[in-house]
Amino acid sequence: MRRWLVSAFLLLGVGYSFDTFLQVGAAQPTKPTQATTAPSTNTATVQNLPTNATTLPVAKVDFQDTQPLTMSWQNGSIYLVSFFVRNDETDDSTLAFSAVLQDSNKNVLRPEVKLVSGRGVVPHNGFDEITIEIDVGKSEVPLSGYLQMAAKTGSDKKQPAYQYKVLKVPPQLPSKIATSLFTASLIASVVACLVALVWLKKKGIAFSQRMGPPAWNFADSWGTNITVGGGLLTTLLGFGALPEQTHYLNKTAYLCLSLIFAALITVAPSIYALLRTPVNVPGAPTPQYQGYVFSFALASGVTVWGALGQLGTVGLLFHELAAAREISPAVLFSLIAVLGLVGLLLLLYGCRTVVQIASQQQNAARVGGAAPGVAAPPLPSWSVL
Repeated sequence: MRRWLVSAFLLLGVGYSFDTFLQVGAAQPTKPTQATTAPSTNTATVQNLPTNATTLPVAKVDFQDTQPLTMSWQNGSIYLVSFFVRNDETDDSTLAFSAVLQDSNKNVLRPEVKLVSGRGVVPHNGFDEITIEIDVGKSEVPLSGYLQMAAKTGSDKKQPAYQYKVLKVPPQLPSKIATSLFTASLIASVVACLVALVWLKKKGIAFSQRMGPPAWNFADSWGTNITVGGGLLTTLLGFGALPEQTHYLNKTAYLCLSLIFAALITVAPSIYALLRTPVNVPGAPTPQYQGYVFSFALASGVTVWGALGQLGTVGLLFHELAAAREISPAVLFSLIAVLGLVGLLLLLYGCRTVVQIASQQQNAARVGGAAPGVAAPPLPSWSVL
């Protein structure tokens, strides 16, 4: 028993001695040395610098409001924007501007900021309108970043005021892409209309052949369905994955394109209706308003124009999602391929349907006992494309 007690005390003693040795060794490096005293001197020096610098008050010059600045395209690669600057000092203030911008690929641009209007001097206790321009060069828009304004008053008793404002450079408006889409869909519809007219000529259907009144049929009118499908545009524009600053067109331009193409589809039947004339038919108490094959083909071409434009606008929005890296290039290619196929089928279907409807109207006129081109019998209505 005594041996166990002696062994226990010896172990406790050795452990206590080893712990004491470790504490002493850990405490030795904390002794003040020349290397550790140097930073304390520098710290004191750094602390004194702001104290001396802040003895001068900052000039009271700022932007008139806090809204972000959105530049507008002028020509070439030049963009400009106007804003107001307020000077609450008793001396005039001289302004200097600089900007730092970044594109969607995180490339930094430091363009030169030039004063277009305004003297660059804001009167004391007043404000002035300032217009600046920048040249983005070959940088790809959209760009976003900050505009820095350095304002120095006439008095040397105050520090210059540095103010910052969000600066955005959106895609060029009016957009060349939107114009190209509008023109391409128009050319495609004109070609489809010409093909339909040539087809009608080969079938012996006269352009002056009478036709019955148009009828809206939601099930058969694919142009109407495309218009309803244009609601997809509104859904995509409100989709959180779409960036606030888009790459090709801004959101307002997308909505305008959608409304324009939807209006074309809606107005197309009116082209036919405006060229109709009343015809007295046997056994009918009221005359029937009948149009012509040529006006029908023209109205159908306008319908095709609006439908193709809607598809093209949706395709641009898919490209926006790809530019924002929300969908992969493979997904984008698949979606564009589907839209292209649908557009091609619309062109073929439009030409074929125009010829079929005109042929049905001609047959109906012949069955009624009238010669081709004479609208004595009542003619059946036909579904709008």
